[in-house]
Amino acid sequence: MFNDLKINNIADLKIFALVAENGSFTKTAEQSGLSRSAVGKIIAKLEENLNHRLFHRTTRVVTLTHEGEIFYEHIQRILREIEDAEQVLDHDQLPKGKFKITVPSAFGRLHVMPIVWQFLQKYPEVDLEVLFTDDYSDLIREGIDLAIRIGNNVDSSLIQKVLAYHQLIICASPAYLEKHGKLMKIDDLKDHQCLLYLHQTQAVAWKYQDYHQEKEIALKGYINLQDTESLKNAALEGFGIVQLSSFLVQPLITKTLLTQVLTEFSPKKEPICAIYPSKKHLSPKVRLFIELLQDNWQNRSDWE
Repeated sequence: MFNDLKINNIADLKIFALVAENGSFTKTAEQSGLSRSAVGKIIAKLEENLNHRLFHRTTRVVTLTHEGEIFYEHIQRILREIEDAEQVLDHDQLPKGKFKITVPSAFGRLHVMPIVWQFLQKYPEVDLEVLFTDDYSDLIREGIDLAIRIGNNVDSSLIQKVLAYHQLIICASPAYLEKHGKLMKIDDLKDHQCLLYLHQTQAVAWKYQDYHQEKEIALKGYINLQDTESLKNAALEGFGIVQLSSFLVQPLITKTLLTQVLTEFSPKKEPICAIYPSKKHLSPKVRLFIELLQDNWQNRSDWE
């Protein structure tokens, strides 16, 4: 799309990115120390060199065109690589600049965010963005520096570092089990009120292990929710049986607020991993954040 691209100054790309993020030439001028007309000339020159209009301009707002959005997506990665390269050369330099991570919704809130606050207290010059999602984001396309994921990574182009483990646990409240009876085998679940997690509108099958073989069972949900913490609360209130991660329910089992069932059918533990784009050298912010996660989780995970 951008044939014969001629960019003479990385600073011009930084100005373009600022305009895209601010939606304003005036605000960009204030932040960069340039005049508004100088910012306008830089953008006009970029558009001339690219032979594409990058912004829609009105008297009140500046927005990216379709071509501008594509260009911005690539420029974000270029500027981040430059920033990372500068920091890698000095291992003693404190991390700074943009740091974009993605975390699973419930696990991120419970177990990643407390460490994020530690990290920001130590490195206040980091400009952090956290995305909470149970879907797998495209790290390269979305300009994400680091993902925390539950389960093994299937993308061979990305680096995976195991930080901890969790286990799926089938459990219910003592009151529910007293009322509805014990479970002796997996098929007994079909006669119980099961609380199911919805992922992309589909109920997730429960995993179990039988004679050292990993299996799944699809169940009909008495209650179907798209939020694991709400499922945990439903189980606590005695509405049914649930399968959730140990990081959500193990503390409640320890306090006898929930009771684990069918323990002999428990599936194998799954890794909790740091995932990042394949790079020869990690930027300080990614490396130091992973080290902080390891320090917090290694050998003393709260959910184990």
